[in-house]
Amino acid sequence: MRHTKILFMTLTAIVGGLAWLIYPQAGDDEAVLNAQQTQAQPQPPAPPAAAPAHQGQSQTPSGPAPGPVVATPSPAPAGSGSRNTANMPLPEPIPRASRQPQAELWQVSTNAPATQVDGIPATRISVQPRVLDTMHVGQEVTLPIPNLNRSVTAKITSTHNQLNNVEVFKGPITDGHPKDNVIITRGQTSTYVVVATREGVYSATIDNRTGNATLTDEGDINEGIQPGDDSVTVPGIEMPTPESS
Repeated sequence: MRHTKILFMTLTAIVGGLAWLIYPQAGDDEAVLNAQQTQAQPQPPAPPAAAPAHQGQSQTPSGPAPGPVVATPSPAPAGSGSRNTANMPLPEPIPRASRQPQAELWQVSTNAPATQVDGIPATRISVQPRVLDTMHVGQEVTLPIPNLNRSVTAKITSTHNQLNNVEVFKGPITDGHPKDNVIITRGQTSTYVVVATREGVYSATIDNRTGNATLTDEGDINEGIQPGDDSVTVPGIEMPTPESS
């Protein structure tokens, strides 16, 4: 009986040792298997670390930096060719003399104004060419007349063109007789002005390029005309007398 009990205890010890050797190893194998499965599973990406905010600067969301902006040229319109009209320089404006509502047509020369034209007394005057170039309907022109010791003012009320680009301007003299008037005939090289008043008629010849001019009194021109007989005597013609029959 004693030997049986000892034998039972020995068997129990042997069985317990075997169980300890088997089960811990299985537990370790299961732990190893679980660790390998955990490593094989995909891990979620870690959230990006927030950049430290600098003082005075605003935080911007992280992400790919924008690339350089490339300008795409717009297609040229049909028929425009290869030239880009947007970059073409604009033409310079043509300078034009401003029109004056009132101007003095001429000034009497202060240096030896008295002169002669073909033996007729005349007065030297000077004209600004730009005044002739800008003459227009509605303009008032002032004309000094030394023989009258005053200036007359005329308003241009009409204009017309003649042959060879000759322009004619006409207008009455303001504050004058209804028949007092001024006629200005402007050609390519010269301009002629006739001032008709109740006191007399005066004419001026102007060089358009230099502005030099002379003013004459039509009365002096009439006095310079030599009166005389300009008839031509016709010689007689001898006519034969008819023979008596």
